[in-house]
Amino acid sequence: MNTQSIISVKTVRADQWRELREIRLEALRDSPQAFATTAAQAEAEPDEYWAKFAERAATGDTWATFLAYADNERPVGMVSVGVDPDRPGVVGLIQMWVNPAWRKRSIGSQLVEAVVSWASGRSSDRIRLGVASDNHRAAHLFENCGFLATGEEEPFEGQHGRSIKYYERIL
Repeated sequence: MNTQSIISVKTVRADQWRELREIRLEALRDSPQAFATTAAQAEAEPDEYWAKFAERAATGDTWATFLAYADNERPVGMVSVGVDPDRPGVVGLIQMWVNPAWRKRSIGSQLVEAVVSWASGRSSDRIRLGVASDNHRAAHLFENCGFLATGEEEPFEGQHGRSIKYYERIL
């Protein structure tokens, strides 16, 4: 890995469903405690599920997924964003992950800025996300990107004794 790598963040295209599947499975295997979905659940999904996921993400109307590439080769990070149907003007940032070998290189911040740009183009007034209460590294990243804790917290579904803390960034 070159320390001078060029990072680019790009919207997923519909034909990239295999690439999207690969990085999502990599994220779930690396950080199972950070997500509600397990690697086994995601692996069990048929190709049609992943093709539909990428197609939906590529349309960009109410949902988008961004991949971070190092030197325009393989993805080293991902994030998804979608309009919250229950909260007008709010979009949700979900499924964010950066390969551990590529952390601390501003990739997370670049993925957040892609979400901010996408949200701003949809007349959204805020971005909302949830972080496992014991995931201090992620909380720190989001706080450095302008997110503030809302004070809301709820149990982390399927993970006994853990909770999700919510954060928002006003646009």
